[in-house]
Amino acid sequence: MHFQLLTALTLLSITTALPSQSTPQGPPQAGLGHPPSFTLPDAEAVPALPVPGGKPVYNPAQNKRGLAFNDVKYIQSFWGAGTKVNWMYNWDSRIPTGAPYVQFVPMLWGDGPAHTTNWFGNAQDSINRGANNILGFNEPDQCFNSGQSCIGPEQAANSYRKYIQPFGNQAWLGSPAITNSADGTRWITAFLNNYCRDCQVDFVNMHWYGGTNAQEFIGWVQMVKGLIGGRRIWITEFNGGAFTGATETQQIQFMKEVLPWLDRTDYVERYAWHMVDPAPTWTHGSLSNLNGQPSLLGWNYAYNIPRG
Repeated sequence: MHFQLLTALTLLSITTALPSQSTPQGPPQAGLGHPPSFTLPDAEAVPALPVPGGKPVYNPAQNKRGLAFNDVKYIQSFWGAGTKVNWMYNWDSRIPTGAPYVQFVPMLWGDGPAHTTNWFGNAQDSINRGANNILGFNEPDQCFNSGQSCIGPEQAANSYRKYIQPFGNQAWLGSPAITNSADGTRWITAFLNNYCRDCQVDFVNMHWYGGTNAQEFIGWVQMVKGLIGGRRIWITEFNGGAFTGATETQQIQFMKEVLPWLDRTDYVERYAWHMVDPAPTWTHGSLSNLNGQPSLLGWNYAYNIPRG
């Protein structure tokens, strides 16, 4: 991406005993983060969704798979004949030079000036080039490291109205991306039910780094769905090997179990494996090798070629 974000993964527990999750770049780090402080008012019913005008309707037949990346040189081999991938994002709002001609989804990573100064121009440029979705802030429910935006739900709601809501008549708008933790579910509940009830939030964005148990992953997605009303879900980061020591073979098996479920589940609109980055710390999780070709995971993910 065009700004460097140090990434770390946060291990947290939730009531269903699901492990926690991480952030865009860098090696996993052990330790517990802390959420931004906020008061959670009494929960109210999720408000009725606004109906955006002039935007594409949801097409359940489209390929849902996307690429999360930082360096364009590692994504060039994912667009060949038969690919299941049809969109990409890089935790930034600007389309990187050399990116292939596929849909780029801009993200407003945080609400500080490093991200907001050029936001309106960058987001509009992406929309002009075919983007019809926008992603909200990255992991605002955690403050453990610089890869998490650390924004309380009330502040996030105010910034969402200021920076993201203005595009509501041109694109489908995504919530901030929550972690797979108890903090994440509390945060999104407060954001949707109390602080941003008047906002247009068309889909909810979530992450998962809870290991390679497919049923736990599916259960987490189903639980989040129960909290967000009629909104659809995007999973813009998930990986079975972070912190778990899972082998590449175990991650391939996890992928083979969960991808068909994601593809046939109508309320899951899009998803992206974390990530296309051959850094040594992601040996058992990257979709790409150092030579720019797909890894065994990458072949399974992008082409459904059962290697490994």
